Amino acid sequence: TPEGLDYQQLLTTGTSDLDQAITQQLGEGNNVAVFGYSESTAIANQEMVNLAALPADQQPSPADLQFVIVEDLANPDGGFATRFPSTADGVPTTPADTIYPTDIYSIEYSGTSDFPQYPADLLADANAIAGYTDLHPFLLPEWPTGFSPSEIA
Repeated sequence: TPEGLDYQQLLTTGTSDLDQAITQQLGEGNNVAVFGYSESTAIANQEMVNLAALPADQQPSPADLQFVIVEDLANPDGGFATRFPSTADGVPTTPADTIYPTDIYSIEYSGTSDFPQYPADLLADANAIAGYTDLHPFLLPEWPTGFSPSEIA
């Protein structure tokens, strides 16, 4: 993370960078798949919100652009920021009505993307905390038991 930038500045900068990359790739005639993992899902989510705000004739074609969201903090069904909105200051919610094909993947019991529906269930909370520690980083290639890039693909 660049020093001196707060979360909102990082989100704005990341979203701008992503938008430029999407525009460049689409301009070159390529199809684009945006992949967001963990914190970077906020950038992908914000980009979906921004694209939806454009006039229809300025939006990229859904045939050319898709999103893959993994371990989403704002997962509509269990994301930590969804379960606890007061912690989500500035975290964009994953759009439920996006026109772009969007796949959301969560690791079951991960405290980040699959937090218990009933936080008063302390056993479920403990399981989610353990899941965050043991499962959330599982997709990172450098994690000792993580998936390889070919397995993720």
